[in-house]
Amino acid sequence: MTKLPIILALACVAVASPAVACDPVVVVPAETRIDNYNSLTGGFYTEPLEIEVTNNNEPGEGSACVGRIQFSNNGSNTQLTGPTGDRLNFLIVDADNVSNVLFNPLNPVQSGISINIPPGKSRSVKAKLYVIGGQSAASGSYTNSITAQFVGRPNGPPGESSPPVSVALAASVLAVLQANFVGTDTLSGNGRNGGINLGEILPGMRRDLGMQLRSNAPVDVTVSSAYNGRLKRSETDQGIGYLVLLNGNSLDLATAGDLELPTAIKPGGRTNPLSIQISNFVNAPAGDYGDVITFRITAR
Repeated sequence: MTKLPIILALACVAVASPAVACDPVVVVPAETRIDNYNSLTGGFYTEPLEIEVTNNNEPGEGSACVGRIQFSNNGSNTQLTGPTGDRLNFLIVDADNVSNVLFNPLNPVQSGISINIPPGKSRSVKAKLYVIGGQSAASGSYTNSITAQFVGRPNGPPGESSPPVSVALAASVLAVLQANFVGTDTLSGNGRNGGINLGEILPGMRRDLGMQLRSNAPVDVTVSSAYNGRLKRSETDQGIGYLVLLNGNSLDLATAGDLELPTAIKPGGRTNPLSIQISNFVNAPAGDYGDVITFRITAR
């Protein structure tokens, strides 16, 4: 019988252990708020937004967290919303370059922020909340929330993404007011002080002008007259009476002190017609007559 040798070949194949995924933890501030937002002026407003990201793996163990911090809408609201339902558009931008938009809630395409964190280390990710000025908004607090999340590289170990964390955003909109006169002969104080030269006054003559108000809040208006609704040469002079009409309503300036005006004042940038009408006087002494009417306008 022929015997055949049997040869057994043994080979050792090294099997690599699967890579241990990074263990990212994302921490955000309690709130990022823009203070003193002015809805009547242009420009833009920013507030730093700093996010802390930690790789919880032990030093020398596991993978580095290589990926991006990405922002997303937290629900359907894509704007900062105020107490009356007004809304402000906002962006998340680069901390050093506001032209570099990291997140636009109205556009799902975003760039996010690249990050690389070794095991056991933490990194601060810096961005800014950006709100452009001049958006129509009533005074009050405007809020919304988005989410921030570490998203691992597509070809990295599975399970590297962190849970989304809510990022609270807010803006405080000031109650602001702009007021000026139109149709006066002289203006000063950014249009708030107007002078009217009636020339030679005649019985029944009338002068028409206007008062413009812009405000993002309800306004209170009072008016007073230095001489209680009379043109005088001096404080002891009897003077000449005149009538003031605002939005077609007669203002009684005969009583000393401030007269509170009704809420019919239009604050939305429209002109409130204002008229001065001289009474039908007779035999007034010659001289220079005058009075000072003061409107005090405050936004609530």
